[in-house]
Amino acid sequence: LMEEQTIQGLQQVGKDNGVLGLCARLGTDPQRGLTNPVPDWSARVAQFGEHLFEERKLSPYWSYLITQLKEKIILLLLFMATLEIVVKGAFGEGIERLEAIAESS
Repeated sequence: LMEEQTIQGLQQVGKDNGVLGLCARLGTDPQRGLTNPVPDWSARVAQFGEHLFEERKLSPYWSYLITQLKEKIILLLLFMATLEIVVKGAFGEGIERLEAIAESS
């Protein structure tokens, strides 16, 4: 059914009866869907496939971190944040020095 790529082809899928025609062709009810259990499940799987998602290996968290650390804007932001903490800690007056220490932890 999904091979019909043109508008005319898609209209013909339901035999000009729209959604109801398509439901009739697929043997399903438009309000309730498929019955449970589906009597012709093996025939549907043979014709249309199992409709499963491809399983992919998950990437570890540290690989995302390394990827982000290769970005120039991230490196610039880290450098500027570190520079601010160092400057406030070294040259700041009283409360600024305490804030710099608190922000870094």
